[in-house]
Amino acid sequence: MNAHKVVEVKDEFSIQIASADSYRIADDEATFVVSLSQPKNTEIRICKYPLTSTGEPDGDVKGHLEKDMIAFCESVGRSVHSKSTFNIVTNPSEKVKGYVSQAVILWSDAHLEYCCVARGCATQGKDDFYLLHWNGMKNDAQNVIEIFESFTPYF
Repeated sequence: MNAHKVVEVKDEFSIQIASADSYRIADDEATFVVSLSQPKNTEIRICKYPLTSTGEPDGDVKGHLEKDMIAFCESVGRSVHSKSTFNIVTNPSEKVKGYVSQAVILWSDAHLEYCCVARGCATQGKDDFYLLHWNGMKNDAQNVIEIFESFTPYF
């Protein structure tokens, strides 16, 4: 990533984006939106959702995060009205003091390959998680993944 800036959302998270990118809070006042300069006309959306769990502090955070990510991937698949495939990888993360789950959903339309990249971040002992997601051309996904990797929640 060339010239960049770090955006901090008070008491929530920080993320590193390109200097030419802009950001705002969506009309729902719960979604943080990054409008990307590259790839053009695409956005990263960051939301906080309740983790599908019993609320037990020692519960299976990894399992619940994976379950929520599968539900998200299936929802994207239904929304694109096309045959889609997805892959999810979940790993422990010191950065979030819990788990990070990365998902890639692929589909094609008229010989073009699209994807949705999503990342879920859940902390052990918390009953919510952050979901970052982006839709666009498959060839543009690497830039978005680099931005996702800079995301640091303040749990």
